[in-house]
Amino acid sequence: MLPPPAPEAVLVPDFISYTLGILAYFAGVDLTRRFAILRSYNIPEPVTGGLVASLLLGVIYLVLDREIGFELATRDRLLVYFFTCIGLNARLGDLIKGGRKLLILLALTLVFIVLQSATGVVAALGLGLSSGVGVLLGSASLIGGHGTAIAWAPEIAESQGVANAMEIGVAAATLGLVVASLVGG
Repeated sequence: MLPPPAPEAVLVPDFISYTLGILAYFAGVDLTRRFAILRSYNIPEPVTGGLVASLLLGVIYLVLDREIGFELATRDRLLVYFFTCIGLNARLGDLIKGGRKLLILLALTLVFIVLQSATGVVAALGLGLSSGVGVLLGSASLIGGHGTAIAWAPEIAESQGVANAMEIGVAAATLGLVVASLVGG
C-alpha cells in the first residue's frame, strides 16, 4: 500500500506574512480585551493571537489538505532592530540607581541562567538528544524568549544537526511564557 500523497504547500510571501502577523496580534489584543480570564491570567496578546492563528491554520490543513508556510525575512530583520533598540535603551545610571536590590536580582538571574542551561543539557543528553537541544530547552528560550531561540536555532541546527531546532526553541519559549503567565497570574 502506498503512503498518502503529501499535502500541497502554499508559501505566503514575506510582506503578506508580516501583515498577517500584525493582524494575529490585533486579534489577540481584541480577544484579551473581551475575555477577562485572559487578562486575569496575564496571557500576552501575541500568545492569544498566535494560538488563534495556529488553530485556523490547523483547520485549513485538516479540511483543505493544504500546508501553509511563511517567508520570514522581515521577522529576522525586525528581531535585529528590536534587540538593538533594547541595547540602546540601557543606561548605566539606571543600573547604578538600582543599587543592592538590583545586584541581588542580577545574581539570582545569573544563577537561574546556569541552572536552566544545565538542566536542559542534562535532560537532553539523558534522552539521547544533542546538547544544543538542551540549550534551546534551557536559558536560550526561557530567559531569552522567542527572539533568542529563533536567533540561535539556525546555528544549533547547522552545528549539531538538529533539523527541527527552530520548532524546539519556539515551543520551549512558548511553554515558558505560558507557564510564567499562569504562575505570575
